[in-house]
Amino acid sequence: MKWKDGLIKMHNKFYKKSKKKEGYYELDVDCFDEFINLLRPDTQIIDFLMTKLRLENEDQEYNSEFDILKNVQVKEKLISDKNIIFRGHGDSIWDLKPTLFRGENNNTYKFDNLFSEHDREYKLLKKFQDSCDLAGVQLPSDGNELRQKQFLKINQYFGRDYSSHSATDWFNDDFFELAAFAQHYGVETRLLDWSKNPFVACYFANSSALRKNYDSNKKISIWVLNYESFPDELDDSLKVLDLPKGINQHISHQQGVLTYIETNMAILVSMISDGGVSFEPHSLSKLLEIFNFHHRLLKINLKFDHLPKLYRYCNAHNFNACHLFRGAYGAAIHTKDIINYEKFDFEE
Repeated sequence: MKWKDGLIKMHNKFYKKSKKKEGYYELDVDCFDEFINLLRPDTQIIDFLMTKLRLENEDQEYNSEFDILKNVQVKEKLISDKNIIFRGHGDSIWDLKPTLFRGENNNTYKFDNLFSEHDREYKLLKKFQDSCDLAGVQLPSDGNELRQKQFLKINQYFGRDYSSHSATDWFNDDFFELAAFAQHYGVETRLLDWSKNPFVACYFANSSALRKNYDSNKKISIWVLNYESFPDELDDSLKVLDLPKGINQHISHQQGVLTYIETNMAILVSMISDGGVSFEPHSLSKLLEIFNFHHRLLKINLKFDHLPKLYRYCNAHNFNACHLFRGAYGAAIHTKDIINYEKFDFEE
């Protein structure tokens, strides 16, 4: 039982250090070794930490004062949540917002231009599909039957005045794999990339940060999302896609999972209650703040001072571009990572 005792002690330590923010919890880790141990899948510390946050906020029978090791009644609580995913940001100030809705002109939208936002989104995806046809690129699950379903869906949604729509969104499972494929080749979509492996997230955060100039005041962030047994109100708005990996090798190598926010009545009501002005429905933390599920999301920060160590750790365990992208494309990115690391390490 000693290992369980140590495990509980560690996850309780990080739990006490976590601070509630607007839409998430935040945890600053100063020690590099503690950061690594927190994220290592074999220690399960992060799994139990996220489980503890969920149970304390959603399970009325759970009592944080119980001694899990001694109280038989909560023995089942030793089973940690398994549906936990990770995302790395090279700068801790970045929000959890998809590429389609980033930038100066895409921060917010009003209720009355929602239709135009959806129209812009679909047309971008259709241009990618047409370009793949022109280039002879095979798309995942593609075929005449799927194309017909896509055509019917789009014709139903965009073929009439928006005010008469019974549906509030056009994006459904007929477009998931197309969007995921586009996302992994640099096309802007509503999707956010995550990984089942925390060190894949560490690589992406590290690679992005190493492209910047060293700044002792800056931090990288590893976001952790727990989607175990989503309550209905959250399940209706926040969608998690764990798609087939056959053709999309990027997702396969990166153990990728994707999330997106679906426009539905709950979202629209929130927009109206917000005055219909300057609303950010595409920010994941904003969504969790609205529905009061901040405990489902954790932001772990690590100072730029530790980036060279993190690079060496990830590289030594094959969490690098050569293994996460493969081929000449991966080799080229890895070469750039090495150059950025050598430059950054010199300033360490």
